Amino acid sequence: MSLEQNQTFASELETQLREAGLPGAPREIVGRLYQFGCEQTAHHHILVGTIQAVEVSDEGGLNFYVTNPRFWGARLISITFSDGKWMAYVDIKPRGWSKEELERMSEEEVDRAIEENIAAKFFEGEFQLL
Repeated sequence: MSLEQNQTFASELETQLREAGLPGAPREIVGRLYQFGCEQTAHHHILVGTIQAVEVSDEGGLNFYVTNPRFWGARLISITFSDGKWMAYVDIKPRGWSKEELERMSEEEVDRAIEENIAAKFFEGEFQLL
């Protein structure tokens, strides 16, 4: 990465961090404790851990890689800030359907099932540096 590319990346990272309401310098974030809480169905879940790395996502927004390895029994990939929302990005094995099940479903049911699988991987919540 050239010096110019590095400066552009650093500027983009600072902008994204400030948009998330955080300090603009990664050194003020990496190594800090955080808390992420979300409510899903009748459960309120709180994660507390340490931020290990921060990156600007290719799709825009931020990804924080953290020490917590699990979230509701599945592998936690990252804590993400995108489009003004904090989310836990979780590696949930998508539900599979047999050929027969898919044939019995309407096109709308198939579309809804696909959307639910995608949505199940992101849990919206609140993020706070401790």
